[in-house]
Amino acid sequence: MQNKSRCPRILLADDFPIFLEEVERSLRNDCEIVGFAHDGGEALKLCLTLNPDILLLDLSMPILCGFEVATRLKELGCTSKDNVVFRIP
Repeated sequence: MQNKSRCPRILLADDFPIFLEEVERSLRNDCEIVGFAHDGGEALKLCLTLNPDILLLDLSMPILCGFEVATRLKELGCTSKDNVVFRIP
């Protein structure tokens, strides 16, 4: 297991809870999961609050789709927008 202070801080955003659980289980030993969002609005809010190193976004979520979240983060100048990974359903 890596030293948690040097591992990437990740925010997971997906409206499918089982997917979030599986990704968290897969990454927890190598990364710090800083939060979970179940829709795009929550993902945007948490990203701006938590400033994760990496944002894993589902493209198809309620409120705002993953692409809209990434676009708004870019408009707001959030550094997390440089490390967005999309999950295509």
